[in-house]
Amino acid sequence: MKQFVSDLSVGGNAASLFSVKYKRPVTEYKKGWRFVVGLSDKTGEIECNFWGGGDKAAVERVFGSFKEGDVVRVTAVVGEFDGKAKLDIDPQRGSIERVAEFDNADFIPVSKRDIAEMRAELLEAVRTVQNPFLRKLLDSFFGDKKFLEEFCVAPGAIYYHHAWVGGLMEHSLHVYRICMTACGIYPSIDRELVTTAALLHDVGKTREFSVTTNIRQTEEGMLCGHITIGAEMVSEKIKGIAGFPEILKMKMVHCVISHHGMLEYGTPKAPQFPEASLVFHADFLDAKIDQFVKTRDEAKTEDFRVWTKSLGDIYLK
Repeated sequence: MKQFVSDLSVGGNAASLFSVKYKRPVTEYKKGWRFVVGLSDKTGEIECNFWGGGDKAAVERVFGSFKEGDVVRVTAVVGEFDGKAKLDIDPQRGSIERVAEFDNADFIPVSKRDIAEMRAELLEAVRTVQNPFLRKLLDSFFGDKKFLEEFCVAPGAIYYHHAWVGGLMEHSLHVYRICMTACGIYPSIDRELVTTAALLHDVGKTREFSVTTNIRQTEEGMLCGHITIGAEMVSEKIKGIAGFPEILKMKMVHCVISHHGMLEYGTPKAPQFPEASLVFHADFLDAKIDQFVKTRDEAKTEDFRVWTKSLGDIYLK
């Protein structure tokens, strides 16, 4: 029976299959040679340390016997570091080895929300747009059955937020809802531009990530990033819509390229008008809250705090 990451308890043992999310090179430590791998399944992620002896070649053989994306059988003890569970492999008593047979459904995290229900909500949001050019733009994406299916199952990220199948659609709907609430407070906001931008701001992620036994970045995603990809996708669709106003085109593309808000967050241009600023802040809010909630819910510690690289100290009670 599969032992999931969520089943692991500090002080216990692990003996199960996991997907290899990343590998860190072999390095020296005081007792010999070691390496670190990131392991995952549909319930979460955990870091694993292989504590080898003085035979560097033997440790490198183990390290080279599997690659990122492979499924491995791991026998280890469950420890703790910085308030988070981790795995430790002593090769005298534990092991890590690649396997060929596994159930892929064990390794892919899926949104807790029903995919079909979210799809219906997405299409209902599209139907609220009456501007003929923006509606045609939305229909050019979501009226394409192949693209709609890709969008509905795409992840929102690899690590930081909504990192699961259906995560992109879930996040996009959250951004849309936040924006609609803000539109009720600020009546001069162009609701239809915001709706269109909220639903399409991360459209480039359909090509930035691929899903196998885990979520990985594509070569296009690595070299171009979802902001550039998304801006190109939106621009290409607009080219096929006769009479699309030039100013509206520039505003739509601007909403896509500015949705990370600040240059230090990877955006090529900061928001220059209210609708773009709203999409950025809604995107930032949803991503950040999702990180906080996920960190709190997955913390395996009796301490009142946990530390993460992206958020720092998180209060758990």
